[in-house]
Formats: sequence, structure tokens, C-alpha cells
Amino acid sequence: LPNIGKGEKNGLILPQYGNAGDRGFFLRNIGYYLGINDFLGLTFDGDIYTRGGWRLGTTLDYKVRYKYSGRFNLELGLVRYNEPTDSDFRRSFSWRVRWNHSQQVDPAASFNDSVDISSSSTFQREVSFNTNDLFTNDLKSSISFRKNFNNLPINLTFAADHSQDLNEGTMSINLPTFS
Repeated sequence: LPNIGKGEKNGLILPQYGNAGDRGFFLRNIGYYLGINDFLGLTFDGDIYTRGGWRLGTTLDYKVRYKYSGRFNLELGLVRYNEPTDSDFRRSFSWRVRWNHSQQVDPAASFNDSVDISSSSTFQREVSFNTNDLFTNDLKSSISFRKNFNNLPINLTFAADHSQDLNEGTMSINLPTFS
């Protein structure tokens, strides 16, 4: 959470520009950062290509010291190759949601999540230009709540997880477990 609580101001995010042979000229990562207050920061960014493809993203960073912190990110994208009259014309829409949250409910209880889910491998392979995304084959999510009971030898845990194989196009979800 680099911008939260450090007096950051609002401002433009300068883009990268260039030419992609299959998509045309582009502006990537053009955006705007909005420092709402010491606890919230909001980023809007996107990519645009002259042959019709685009990506839009928003990221919300939040932090309240000693209580909770997190980051929520939503991205949508459309990939378009060639012209509609071409025999190899292709267009596909995809999305990705990421959310990380950590919260100390009380001194003996905590809630944590790490969610990463996508509509398909198209987002990682063709929409995102993050190098780590290109080599990602699996997306994993987990949500957990833990409670320790003082003066008792008992711990309580509820947990659920998700795994998505981008190569196979499969997803598995483990319903909440209790221990």
C-alpha cells in the first residue's frame, strides 16, 4: 500500500506508448491516482489500441492501522486481432478480480483473504502485460477466520479455498472447512 497515509496527492499516471504489430499503436497504463484520504487510495488505469482492443482497471487500497488493510483490483479487457472482414478476425472479452484483506477482529481473532479469479487464461496471456501474469498457470484463493480462546486449549478455524487451472480451463472450490 505505497500511497496510503503518506500525504500523496492526486495525479495522472503517465502511459507507455508504442506499436504492437497485431493490435496497432497503443497507450498502456494511462490512468489517474486519487488519494481520497490517509486511509483510501483509488487508481483508475487502462490500455487502448488503435485496432479496437482495450483494458480498464481500478484498484482500491485501504488501511486502518491496527485494524485492517487490503487492496481490491478489478480489470476488464477486450482483445481484438485483425479486421472484422479478415478470415482470422478474433475478439474476446475477459476479466480478473484480485482482493487481499487482512483484519485483526480482536486480539484473539483474525480474518484473512487472498482472492484471485479470472474469466479465462485470455486475460493473463493477452490482456495483461504484467510479466508475472504471462507465466501464471494457476490462480488460487483462500479465505480464513481464526479464533483463539484464552485460557482454553482450543483454536477455531473456518477456511475455504479456490483453485483455477488456466491451461485446462478448470476450477475447483473447497467449501468451508471447520477445525
